[in-house]
Amino acid sequence: MEAQIQKPTIETREDVRNLVFTFYDIIKLDEKLGPIFLEIIPTEKWGSHIEKLTDFWMAQLFGIMNFKGNPVQAHRDVDKHFNHSISQDHFTHWLGLWFATVDALYTGEKALLAKQRAQNMAVSQYIKMWEVKPTS
Repeated sequence: MEAQIQKPTIETREDVRNLVFTFYDIIKLDEKLGPIFLEIIPTEKWGSHIEKLTDFWMAQLFGIMNFKGNPVQAHRDVDKHFNHSISQDHFTHWLGLWFATVDALYTGEKALLAKQRAQNMAVSQYIKMWEVKPTS
């Protein structure tokens, strides 16, 4: 009988950074989302982007408010850049990859919270983006 390896819980900034870094490495290789992210974020900006997203997730999971940015406007700008072609399917796919990454790396209360917050954000970000899509 094989012993199961217990996954760690999310407890530190380094844990959050590991989650974010691993997730976006997966995103970059993804056929659906990779081209979008790689076009929007230049190679030399990925390091600072990961740190910014780590700040974002630290706020979401631990209430540490170092994040500076406007996710609603950022998503609206990306959608505009791609001629308003970002769809709910993109957010659903992003969410599936996030859940899979969280589940592969971590367990516990903060892992569950990371999935819950991501699910809420995927819905709200899409709605905020949809509100300003052209109707023609």
